[in-house]
Amino acid sequence: MPTLSGLESLTSVVGDVVIQNNPQLSLCATESICRLLTTLPANRKTISDNAPGCATLAEVEANCAGPAITGFAASPNPVCAGSSVSFTATVSNVVTPYSFTLTNGSSPLSGTANMSAFSQMLTASGSGAQSFTLTVSASGRSTTAITSVTVNAVTVSNPTVSTATQGQPFSQTFTASGGATPYRFRVEGGDSILPTGLSLSTSGILSGTPTQTGNFPFVVRATDDASAACEGSGTTYTLRVNPPVVVSQPIRYVRQGGTGDGTSWATASGNLQSQIDAPGVEQVWVAAGLYKPTTTTGPNSRTISFSMKNGVAIYGGFPATGDPTFAQRGAVNPVTGQPSSSTLSGDIGTVGDNTDNTYNVIYNGPGLTLTAILDGFVITGGNANNNQLNFGSRRGGGVYNDGGAIGQICSPTIRNCLFQHNAASNGGSALYNDASNGSASPQLTNCVFESNTGGAIFNNSDLGASSPVITNCSFLNNAGGGIYINVVQENTVSQLTLTGCLFKNNSASEGGAIFGDYEIGAAQQNNIIRITNCVFEGNSASTGGGAVTGLGNNRYEVVGSTFRNNSASGDKSSGGAIYSADPTMTFTNCLFEGNSATRSGGG
Repeated sequence: MPTLSGLESLTSVVGDVVIQNNPQLSLCATESICRLLTTLPANRKTISDNAPGCATLAEVEANCAGPAITGFAASPNPVCAGSSVSFTATVSNVVTPYSFTLTNGSSPLSGTANMSAFSQMLTASGSGAQSFTLTVSASGRSTTAITSVTVNAVTVSNPTVSTATQGQPFSQTFTASGGATPYRFRVEGGDSILPTGLSLSTSGILSGTPTQTGNFPFVVRATDDASAACEGSGTTYTLRVNPPVVVSQPIRYVRQGGTGDGTSWATASGNLQSQIDAPGVEQVWVAAGLYKPTTTTGPNSRTISFSMKNGVAIYGGFPATGDPTFAQRGAVNPVTGQPSSSTLSGDIGTVGDNTDNTYNVIYNGPGLTLTAILDGFVITGGNANNNQLNFGSRRGGGVYNDGGAIGQICSPTIRNCLFQHNAASNGGSALYNDASNGSASPQLTNCVFESNTGGAIFNNSDLGASSPVITNCSFLNNAGGGIYINVVQENTVSQLTLTGCLFKNNSASEGGAIFGDYEIGAAQQNNIIRITNCVFEGNSASTGGGAVTGLGNNRYEVVGSTFRNNSASGDKSSGGAIYSADPTMTFTNCLFEGNSATRSGGG
């Protein structure tokens, strides 16, 4: 671009300034020329017929005045953060190209332009009203223009609450800022990523009743109401849906015909098993009445039983009406003639016909410990008479304690219960303790076993350990004997402990009260029957041992007990009171009187 470089150092002239007929000369508005032109009158300065930029005096004087910016504006305005915004202006009084800078105070945009129609694009950032400055420089002169841009940056704020409970109503609100209200909300990716049962309204309310549990992360976006319809989001919101809260109710209440949830006497349940199984239960109080393990009938119903539970004490004998306290339960002890008014019955079919009764009134599965307590019930009507099924269908008509597996245990606590009119085809009509390969050693106190058919108690210690502790209990009129102990393998532990018990009028082919059937190879130190302060009266056996028969390698330790009027009545029967073959028996301070046998050993 040709210039007047020779005139750059001029500070004054005596004659006229004439710049003419230079078609290559386009830059006349130099600092020195402009300074001279300002000092001369119009009749002493002539500029014409040069290239554009220096074509006329007026043009040069305009360029000497410096760049001019008009119409500086931004569009769209307002603009959404993250969107493009166009800045336009008209730049005059310059010889192109000219330099420019566009800035809002940070990250300036600089460059050169060749047109008087200025146009540049920027990406809007930040939020709120922002001031943008355009600076144009040419020929050593600069000028600026300012315009304002409103940037709408929509931001979503998540609720502070981020936990919900399955099955419980939930409602929380998302809010937005940085734009024009009202806002419209949506879930990024759609409502399908929310937990089932919840949805987000366009006003930002997350509500409903969740049916799923777990963690659910999602992002909520909001669009404002401005013409630009700006949309923004917040951080990821993770909703944790927890399982329902289980409210512990340590005491549950059962009353015959009750229809409530069992949380009070006023809302007593009629379903005993449901209350035993209720979460957090520690005690179940059962009012006077008749309770059966099922209301259904038919062959399959016979396998349905009640079951005890670790850590739960089940108390019967409460009054049938009112809101009785534990003290108002009254005395429950069948040994002293005070049986419970609460009955657990297996008579689920035709009343009085035991052929369709449940096999086991109570079936206790493996894992039960002494913390499972049954106190104050009449247990009747169990009939374990199906020899085609497993042991549970032919033993333990009243209670079946199943510890019959390797490493298993089933040893509940049973107190103040009357076992009456139960039957079994294979022994243990009232109580069967299965310890084959496992352990079954319940503790029984103040219980009566009366008029059961098929032997009252059967302890099976085959390769396991069955060592019940029986205190202050009575065995009366049982057909098939009082207690049968079965040990058929070595390495078996069977240590029955009887204290203060009465055995009266029980009958069996052998051992009318107790029959200990032990394998010869069993270790004697592991198999001990301890009998202390017990009475055996009027028991009978058709083969031998009117009261007690002991077979195999075991030991009897009998202290302070009475054997009276027991009999072995068969043609070849021996041992009116005791018949022993191989066991070691010791008797200390015992009384034998009135016992008889048809063959030998009346005592």
